[in-house]
Amino acid sequence: MAYGYLLLLVALLAAPRALLFQRWASVFLPQAASKIPDFEFKKGELSSPQAQPYRVDWGPGSVFLLDTTGKIQHLNQVPGVADLQTVVLVTKRGFEERRTSLGLVRDQARDFTFMPDFQMTQAHLQRIAEAAARWSGVAAYFVLGLGWFCFEAVFLPAYAVLGLGAARWLKKSLDFDGALRLAVFSHTPAMVLAALLPWWGGREEPLSLCIFLSLGFLLFAVTCQAAAPRK
Repeated sequence: MAYGYLLLLVALLAAPRALLFQRWASVFLPQAASKIPDFEFKKGELSSPQAQPYRVDWGPGSVFLLDTTGKIQHLNQVPGVADLQTVVLVTKRGFEERRTSLGLVRDQARDFTFMPDFQMTQAHLQRIAEAAARWSGVAAYFVLGLGWFCFEAVFLPAYAVLGLGAARWLKKSLDFDGALRLAVFSHTPAMVLAALLPWWGGREEPLSLCIFLSLGFLLFAVTCQAAAPRK
């Protein structure tokens, strides 16, 4: 019963989060596609009519650079590369990527030797972006719902154990199945807040608030149980 209720709750609450993701994707994906120039792969080589070097700043410390002319051939030739966290350099025959985190630098490179021949235009990219945005809500619903359910299903038994401990301390009659049901019900307000707060421009509640809110409702639910029979 407890996990059935949890499944129903997640199925309902995943919907607003998925719709919010779709709203974001419908703006971000077309904008991102508009920054990708026309290009063509032919015999393992990339070409583009875009004036180059072509640079796109995706965000703070993140840069995408396209240069098939040979002016910039390696990451170390990218202007200001030492101050960037993520750099992607695409050249005529391959791409290089550098990620810097906590002082650690990780480089990777791939070539286009086995890339099939095809051509991509802005019009085609926009159609792909619009289709992806249109279906992003459905995909997000199932991915978010499954992940959310698995996360709650793993951690709720810990709340149930805390409920059993509180029941013994308060001398209340409660078994593990009952404690698990109370744990799911007491966690409902925190899950509702997590699902609906972003719609009003708020951030998800901090983990500490989520824990205290759930524990508060759990303790209240335990206190409402019948007293344990005297031995």
